[in-house]
Amino acid sequence: MDIEKITIADRADPHVMKYGGIYYMTATIDDGTQRNLAIRASDSITGFAEAEDHIIYDSGDRLVWAPELHNINGTVYLFFAMGKTWDRVQSCVMRHKGGNLLDPNAWDDPKKVRDMDGKP
Repeated sequence: MDIEKITIADRADPHVMKYGGIYYMTATIDDGTQRNLAIRASDSITGFAEAEDHIIYDSGDRLVWAPELHNINGTVYLFFAMGKTWDRVQSCVMRHKGGNLLDPNAWDDPKKVRDMDGKP
């Protein structure tokens, strides 16, 4: 099987999920600051090369990377790593509240992932 190569400049850690018949790709904006997470939508995986970025999270002064979209029991979640520095990392999650996945207002604020004892 031939796999078509697509190029999307300055995007790191891409992750793809099909949801509601649409493909969604999330990635870190790799512009030297790594402060934003973007999402794109397309009817096909190769369409991501031309699809528009939608910033769904701007971390301000924190580094973000490795975003992953997951459908858990019908609710979409975005898991990612965040930290003030590369050596102080916290796993975080944002829950999609409904509506358009590309709308930053359709997502809850990030919450720290905690262990069974409630510790980050």
